[in-house]
Amino acid sequence: MTVYGRKDLVWKKHNLYSQKKLMMSVIPDSKHEKMFRVKWNDGILSEDFYNITWAKEHAMLETFKTLNNRIEDQNYKHKETALEARGCV
Repeated sequence: MTVYGRKDLVWKKHNLYSQKKLMMSVIPDSKHEKMFRVKWNDGILSEDFYNITWAKEHAMLETFKTLNNRIEDQNYKHKETALEARGCV
């Protein structure tokens, strides 16, 4: 089982990538100078705004949640299928 960490993510300017796939972006807030919002790859913007350092940290944490939850979900489904195969469910 792979657990994703900081070494698996790469920042290119204000875009965060994992394995060459865009995960999140940090974009300037339209109303507050020197503040930023986190933008998910599906276009959703964070409600809160942050300075650039905290915005990038927030983007990384949300990306870790996404990547590592995917692994947990796959393992859970695998365990569920194995139990069903044994007639335990």
